[in-house]
Amino acid sequence: MQIEDLTQYVLALSRRETDEAAVLRAIPLFSQQCASCHGIAGEGAPLLGAPDLSDQIWIYGPTPGAIRAQIWHGADDRGPPRKARISGQATTP
Repeated sequence: MQIEDLTQYVLALSRRETDEAAVLRAIPLFSQQCASCHGIAGEGAPLLGAPDLSDQIWIYGPTPGAIRAQIWHGADDRGPPRKARISGQATTP
């Protein structure tokens, strides 16, 4: 459920239609797990290789499934996979 909530939060950052309850649940998790690289507003950090999550440019795809996969698995050995850091998750997305 945390991965799905974070997926909805990322969609909200780019002003897309979302599940508002999931977005609210994800705020503390994003702050704890993602904001240090992606920024509190999802603005990204190019020097760290953390993409801007608030624009309409999708490096790995704009679908909820593509976003969920990136959160779950990480990307290019830069983004740490959440499956290793978020408790209570199964072994697949």
